[in-house]
Amino acid sequence: MNLCMTVSTFLAAIVVLRILFLMKDIAEIGNTLIMKGDHPPFTKDLLRGMPTGVVAYERFTAIHNQVLMIAASGGHKHKFNLCYKDPEVSKTIEVMVKEAFPDSALDQVKNDTCVAYKITW
Repeated sequence: MNLCMTVSTFLAAIVVLRILFLMKDIAEIGNTLIMKGDHPPFTKDLLRGMPTGVVAYERFTAIHNQVLMIAASGGHKHKFNLCYKDPEVSKTIEVMVKEAFPDSALDQVKNDTCVAYKITW
């Protein structure tokens, strides 16, 4: 083996080791942030709850768009139902609607199986 090949192999090994040690340092920084409580680690409970957030966001987006369309056409009322097995979805949507329209009145009307809401502005 010639000298040039040996030196380039040695430098490549050093670069690979440096990258591996750098990745280890980044992982330790991430673990430190998680242990401090800044960002909770992903657990099975959080991963199971992700579809709840997705469903709530999609339904909220539909409600938000409908309210904007009604308001643009001159209306002042909108009624919507929240029929979900998981009560967390309904609570999340209700909170999102209250935050999106803080000056509006949100009234809850009980139906047989669902909870209906009436928003007026």
